[in-house]
Amino acid sequence: MLNLKNANFIVVVLIALSLFFLTKLLVSNTPMTYIPHELESRILTEELIKEFNNEESLFFMFESENAFESKFLSKLSRFVNEIKSFDKTKDIGSIFDYEAIRATDEGFQIRPIISSDDPENSSFDQVSESVSVDHFVKDFFVSKDIKVFGVLVEPKDIQTSFERKFYEEKVLQSLKKHELENALVAYGGEFAVDTAQFDELNNIMLVLAPLTLLIGIALLFLLFNSLGAVALGAGFNLLAAIVTMSFFGVFGWPFNLIGSMIPTLMMALSTAFTVHLYNGILLPKTPELSMRKP
Repeated sequence: MLNLKNANFIVVVLIALSLFFLTKLLVSNTPMTYIPHELESRILTEELIKEFNNEESLFFMFESENAFESKFLSKLSRFVNEIKSFDKTKDIGSIFDYEAIRATDEGFQIRPIISSDDPENSSFDQVSESVSVDHFVKDFFVSKDIKVFGVLVEPKDIQTSFERKFYEEKVLQSLKKHELENALVAYGGEFAVDTAQFDELNNIMLVLAPLTLLIGIALLFLLFNSLGAVALGAGFNLLAAIVTMSFFGVFGWPFNLIGSMIPTLMMALSTAFTVHLYNGILLPKTPELSMRKP
């Protein structure tokens, strides 16, 4: 028979198991977490990822009207070199990583289109000539008019959104450090989508979940004018949120933006359950509220 002692034991065990599986929770908002495993496009994408070992990238676009006169290239070069030094950076592509073949009196010479060591030594005409015949660089790492520059950052395999957000913040701090924030005109890639959705997930978990709890507590207090009802409701709300999130760890499901809505929904349902439960507790003690038999 279920008594108060046994009920407390079950609750304690349930909380302990839930907290254990919460340690296995994988918070990930990559676009792949929203696509069914059996979908052909996902199967093809996973094969490409295995072949090229590249799932997420960051792409930056910078614009400068006078790149060869405003020290812009030096700032961009220092930014690229610093990102390369990060532990979580796998590779990085920019105008500084490509070379051009130029004719000389002795034959030919191979040198960077723009040297990362001395970018200001490059001339507009020289770079424009090299870019016009390089199909890998033109319109990707630099525009035809040599005003817009692209930087492609490929991080190492990062599993969780927490780590991706930390890496993104390091990159953006480096961007500000080298005074490039005003030159940044575009920023994207699957990596950026993931971190943006992670920010929204935080808004839901840090704003909507506590708000749901507070509204539920206020409703219970107004209905029953009892601290016992409030304590019971708060307990059920927190238990529902913890247990619900632990299921993601149990089954290995990624906890993404859509998944973050479920604990809040369960908290709202827990408040409704508490109303019925506490009402059932009060009825036997309040004869005037009991239904009269005919």
